Amino acid sequence: MGTRITWLAAAIALAGWAGAAAAIELGDASVMSQQGQRLKVAIPFGAIPGERVPVLRVMVESVEAPAGFAAPDAGGFTVAMPDRRRVIYLQSREPVTAPSLTMRLRIVGDEQSPSIPVTLRLPPAVASAPDVVTAAAR
Repeated sequence: MGTRITWLAAAIALAGWAGAAAAIELGDASVMSQQGQRLKVAIPFGAIPGERVPVLRVMVESVEAPAGFAAPDAGGFTVAMPDRRRVIYLQSREPVTAPSLTMRLRIVGDEQSPSIPVTLRLPPAVASAPDVVTAAAR
């Protein structure tokens, strides 16, 4: 968290363009879930001002959890990228109980792209308040 990362992607191969590779910057990852839930993460991305953002396909290469905790299967993530938003959404198939994770992401179709580490902190599970039945509801 808190680290901005620049990818020098082979955007030409991914988008079918001619020219030089585009620099893609990943913003800070936002965890939208808590411990005990399926991991949901949003990662904004951008490019050099004025440059078109290429079509990106991202995969979760690996996931590591602290000792004593299970990491979700890297192959079990859903990756979504809405057409009109510069955000990558990742969601695990199974719930995560670890307080933190380190994911490694890679651009699909570009064997030259570096593996990008993303460190996540998951908020603790918040117990929901028990249902209270009031005298008026009886």
